[in-house]
Amino acid sequence: MADLLPALLPGLLPFQGQVCVALSAFWYARAPDEVVGALTNAFTSVKIGSAMDPSSDFGPVAVSRTRDRCERFVAGAIRGGATVACGGKRPEAWIAASITSQR
Repeated sequence: MADLLPALLPGLLPFQGQVCVALSAFWYARAPDEVVGALTNAFTSVKIGSAMDPSSDFGPVAVSRTRDRCERFVAGAIRGGATVACGGKRPEAWIAASITSQR
């Protein structure tokens, strides 16, 4: 996992996933608890807030339709039997960085 996380995060977090090359899903066969736990720790340590706030790591998704699409991804995963490891909700007008997991 120590080798995997640094390789995954650059594809998961930049531009809040709003670019065509961003990872939106990945599958893993080994150590699912370790993978989900490490990603959850990484995602919950990221501060999402105003791009004008120097303490923010990332700004929120740029437009409401993108936020709504993210919410639909999470809802669809839940309908398919997944659980939410982190995020999936709107703390404000934006959606929190989210991880769903299904076994």
